[in-house]
Amino acid sequence: MNSYGTTYNNDICINISDSSKNGQYEPYTSSTTSLPISTYFPTGMKSAGSVYDELSDKAITRVGSVDLGSLTWSYDSSTPRFVSSKPNDIKLVSSNNVVANLKCALYNVVHLNGLTGDMSIAESTGGFISVKNTSYTDATTFKSAMSGVYLNYELATYTETDIQNASLVCKDIEVPCYLNNGNLVCDATEELTNESGFFDAKLKIKDSSSVAYSSKFKLHVEDL
Repeated sequence: MNSYGTTYNNDICINISDSSKNGQYEPYTSSTTSLPISTYFPTGMKSAGSVYDELSDKAITRVGSVDLGSLTWSYDSSTPRFVSSKPNDIKLVSSNNVVANLKCALYNVVHLNGLTGDMSIAESTGGFISVKNTSYTDATTFKSAMSGVYLNYELATYTETDIQNASLVCKDIEVPCYLNNGNLVCDATEELTNESGFFDAKLKIKDSSSVAYSSKFKLHVEDL
Protein backbone atom coordinates (compact mmCIF):
# COMPACT_ATOMS: atom_id res chain seq x y z
CA MET A 1 0.00 0.00 0.00
CA ASN A 2 1.32 3.46 -0.90
CA SER A 3 0.17 6.79 0.52
CA TYR A 4 0.04 9.89 -1.68
CA GLY A 5 0.18 13.49 -0.64
CA THR A 6 0.09 17.10 -1.77
CA THR A 7 1.18 20.24 0.05
CA TYR A 8 -1.25 23.15 0.57
CA ASN A 9 0.12 26.28 2.23
CA ASN A 10 2.51 24.25 4.36
CA ASP A 11 -0.21 21.74 5.30
CA ILE A 12 0.20 18.14 4.16
CA CYS A 13 -2.63 16.16 2.57
CA ILE A 14 -2.10 12.40 2.98
CA ASN A 15 -4.33 9.85 1.23
CA ILE A 16 -4.09 6.27 2.39
CA SER A 17 -4.63 3.29 0.04
CA ASP A 18 -6.78 5.13 -2.52
CA SER A 19 -4.70 7.12 -5.01
CA SER A 20 -7.84 8.34 -6.82
CA LYS A 21 -8.38 10.77 -3.95
CA ASN A 22 -4.93 12.31 -4.31
CA GLY A 23 -5.16 16.09 -4.06
CA GLN A 24 -8.50 16.20 -2.23
CA TYR A 25 -7.63 18.36 0.77
CA GLU A 26 -9.38 18.74 4.10
CA PRO A 27 -7.68 20.53 7.00
CA TYR A 28 -7.03 18.41 10.08
CA THR A 29 -9.74 18.62 12.72
CA SER A 30 -9.06 17.18 16.14
CA SER A 31 -11.56 14.97 17.93
CA THR A 32 -11.83 13.20 21.26
CA THR A 33 -13.42 9.97 22.43
CA SER A 34 -14.73 9.35 25.93
CA LEU A 35 -13.56 6.01 27.29
CA PRO A 36 -15.84 4.31 29.87
CA ILE A 37 -13.48 4.22 32.87
CA SER A 38 -16.16 3.12 35.35
CA THR A 39 -17.02 0.11 33.19
CA TYR A 40 -13.52 -1.32 33.43
CA PHE A 41 -12.40 0.25 36.73
CA PRO A 42 -15.49 0.39 39.00
CA THR A 43 -13.51 1.82 41.94
CA GLY A 44 -11.37 4.07 39.77
CA MET A 45 -7.93 3.77 38.21
CA LYS A 46 -5.10 3.44 40.73
CA SER A 47 -1.35 3.72 41.04
CA ALA A 48 1.21 2.25 43.44
CA GLY A 49 4.85 3.24 43.29
CA SER A 50 5.97 2.96 39.67
CA VAL A 51 2.96 0.95 38.43
CA TYR A 52 -0.48 2.17 37.41
CA ASP A 53 -3.73 1.03 35.81
CA GLU A 54 -4.02 1.85 32.12
CA LEU A 55 -6.86 2.42 29.67
CA SER A 56 -6.07 2.55 25.95
CA ASP A 57 -7.20 -0.12 23.50
CA LYS A 58 -7.17 -2.44 26.54
CA ALA A 59 -8.02 -1.98 30.20
CA ILE A 60 -4.95 -3.14 32.14
CA THR A 61 -5.29 -3.58 35.91
CA ARG A 62 -1.92 -3.61 37.66
CA VAL A 63 -2.92 -2.29 41.09
CA GLY A 64 -5.00 -3.79 43.88
CA SER A 65 -6.32 -2.04 46.97
CA VAL A 66 -7.17 -3.12 50.50
CA ASP A 67 -8.73 -1.43 53.53
CA LEU A 68 -6.08 -1.73 56.27
CA GLY A 69 -8.91 -2.08 58.76
CA SER A 70 -9.94 -5.35 57.09
CA LEU A 71 -6.58 -7.05 57.72
CA THR A 72 -5.62 -9.12 60.77
CA TRP A 73 -2.94 -7.31 62.79
CA SER A 74 -0.51 -8.32 65.51
CA TYR A 75 1.75 -6.03 67.56
CA ASP A 76 5.50 -6.59 67.85
CA SER A 77 6.55 -4.61 70.91
CA SER A 78 10.26 -5.30 70.40
CA THR A 79 10.45 -3.27 67.16
CA PRO A 80 7.82 -1.79 67.75
CA ARG A 81 5.53 -2.27 64.75
CA PHE A 82 2.25 -3.78 63.58
CA VAL A 83 2.32 -6.76 61.20
CA SER A 84 -0.61 -7.88 59.06
CA SER A 85 -1.73 -10.85 57.07
CA LYS A 86 -0.95 -10.29 53.41
CA PRO A 87 -3.42 -9.59 50.59
CA ASN A 88 -3.57 -12.83 48.59
CA ASP A 89 -2.90 -11.18 45.23
CA ILE A 90 0.01 -8.91 46.20
CA LYS A 91 3.26 -9.12 44.26
CA LEU A 92 6.06 -10.26 46.56
CA VAL A 93 8.96 -7.86 46.91
CA SER A 94 12.32 -9.38 45.92
CA SER A 95 14.26 -8.25 49.01
CA ASN A 96 13.65 -6.60 52.37
CA ASN A 97 15.99 -3.85 51.14
CA VAL A 98 13.73 -3.08 48.18
CA VAL A 99 10.85 -0.59 48.39
CA ALA A 100 7.69 -2.34 47.20
CA ASN A 101 5.19 -0.70 44.88
CA LEU A 102 2.78 0.52 47.56
CA LYS A 103 0.79 3.70 48.08
CA CYS A 104 -1.02 4.87 51.20
CA ALA A 105 -2.13 8.41 52.00
CA LEU A 106 -1.41 7.97 55.73
CA TYR A 107 2.05 6.39 55.61
CA ASN A 108 5.46 6.87 54.03
CA VAL A 109 6.45 3.81 51.96
CA VAL A 110 9.90 2.39 52.80
CA HIS A 111 11.66 -0.98 52.55
CA LEU A 112 11.29 -3.32 55.52
CA ASN A 113 14.86 -2.86 56.78
CA GLY A 114 14.25 0.89 56.70
CA LEU A 115 11.10 0.75 58.83
CA THR A 116 12.53 2.97 61.57
CA GLY A 117 10.66 6.26 61.28
CA ASP A 118 7.17 6.79 62.65
CA MET A 119 4.20 6.67 60.24
CA SER A 120 5.89 4.36 57.73
CA ILE A 121 4.79 1.19 55.95
CA ALA A 122 6.66 -1.63 54.21
CA GLU A 123 6.17 -5.04 52.61
CA SER A 124 8.29 -8.08 53.48
CA THR A 125 9.48 -10.80 51.09
CA GLY A 126 6.71 -12.99 52.52
CA GLY A 127 4.12 -10.43 51.46
CA PHE A 128 3.25 -9.31 54.97
CA ILE A 129 2.59 -5.63 55.64
CA SER A 130 4.42 -3.88 58.47
CA VAL A 131 3.42 -0.49 59.86
CA LYS A 132 5.21 1.73 62.36
CA ASN A 133 2.70 3.98 64.12
CA THR A 134 3.67 4.94 67.66
CA SER A 135 0.21 6.34 68.42
CA TYR A 136 -0.97 2.76 69.13
CA THR A 137 0.31 -0.21 71.10
CA ASP A 138 -2.71 -2.50 70.84
CA ALA A 139 -3.58 -4.48 67.69
CA THR A 140 -7.35 -4.30 68.21
CA THR A 141 -7.34 -0.53 68.67
CA PHE A 142 -5.00 -0.11 65.73
CA LYS A 143 -7.18 -2.27 63.45
CA SER A 144 -10.23 -0.19 64.33
CA ALA A 145 -8.37 3.07 63.72
CA MET A 146 -7.22 1.87 60.27
CA SER A 147 -10.78 1.28 59.03
CA GLY A 148 -11.20 3.33 55.85
CA VAL A 149 -7.43 3.75 55.29
CA TYR A 150 -6.60 2.13 51.93
CA LEU A 151 -3.35 0.64 50.76
CA ASN A 152 -2.69 0.31 47.02
CA TYR A 153 -0.26 -2.44 45.98
CA GLU A 154 1.12 -4.02 42.83
CA LEU A 155 -0.75 -7.14 41.78
CA ALA A 156 1.15 -10.40 41.35
CA THR A 157 -0.76 -10.95 38.10
CA TYR A 158 -2.03 -8.16 35.86
CA THR A 159 -5.37 -8.49 34.09
CA GLU A 160 -6.12 -7.21 30.57
CA THR A 161 -9.56 -6.63 29.10
CA ASP A 162 -10.25 -5.63 25.50
CA ILE A 163 -12.11 -2.34 25.17
CA GLN A 164 -15.42 -2.95 23.41
CA ASN A 165 -16.26 -0.62 20.50
CA ALA A 166 -13.18 1.51 21.09
CA SER A 167 -13.09 4.04 18.24
CA LEU A 168 -9.78 5.70 19.04
CA VAL A 169 -6.38 4.06 18.74
CA CYS A 170 -3.22 5.94 19.70
CA LYS A 171 0.17 4.86 18.44
CA ASP A 172 3.52 6.43 17.59
CA ILE A 173 4.68 5.59 14.08
CA GLU A 174 7.39 6.59 11.65
CA VAL A 175 6.36 6.84 7.99
CA PRO A 176 9.15 6.89 5.37
CA CYS A 177 8.31 9.39 2.59
CA TYR A 178 9.90 10.82 -0.55
CA LEU A 179 9.14 13.45 -3.17
CA ASN A 180 8.15 12.18 -6.62
CA ASN A 181 7.69 14.87 -9.29
CA GLY A 182 6.71 17.35 -6.62
CA ASN A 183 4.29 14.96 -4.87
CA LEU A 184 4.86 13.58 -1.39
CA VAL A 185 4.70 9.76 -1.39
CA CYS A 186 4.64 7.76 1.85
CA ASP A 187 4.87 4.00 2.21
CA ALA A 188 2.97 3.09 5.36
CA THR A 189 2.18 -0.54 4.57
CA GLU A 190 3.86 -2.25 7.53
CA GLU A 191 2.91 0.32 10.13
CA LEU A 192 -0.77 0.81 9.34
CA THR A 193 -2.13 -2.55 8.17
CA ASN A 194 -5.22 -3.51 10.20
CA GLU A 195 -5.05 -0.30 12.23
CA SER A 196 -7.42 2.65 12.33
CA GLY A 197 -7.65 5.82 14.39
CA PHE A 198 -5.40 8.79 15.08
CA PHE A 199 -1.63 8.47 15.05
CA ASP A 200 1.25 10.76 15.95
CA ALA A 201 3.32 10.22 12.81
CA LYS A 202 6.87 11.37 12.22
CA LEU A 203 7.72 11.76 8.55
CA LYS A 204 11.21 10.97 7.28
CA ILE A 205 11.45 12.84 3.99
CA LYS A 206 14.12 13.45 1.35
CA ASP A 207 13.62 16.39 -0.99
CA SER A 208 14.98 16.79 -4.53
CA SER A 209 18.45 17.64 -3.20
CA SER A 210 18.40 14.51 -0.98
CA VAL A 211 18.41 16.56 2.22
CA ALA A 212 16.68 14.62 5.00
CA TYR A 213 14.34 16.37 7.42
CA SER A 214 11.45 15.48 9.71
CA SER A 215 8.01 16.86 10.38
CA LYS A 216 5.27 15.86 12.81
CA PHE A 217 1.55 15.81 12.09
CA LYS A 218 -1.66 13.99 12.95
CA LEU A 219 -2.44 11.12 10.59
CA HIS A 220 -6.02 9.90 10.42
CA VAL A 221 -6.36 6.40 8.96
CA GLU A 222 -9.69 4.87 7.99
CA ASP A 223 -11.03 1.70 6.38
CA LEU A 224 -7.85 -0.35 6.15
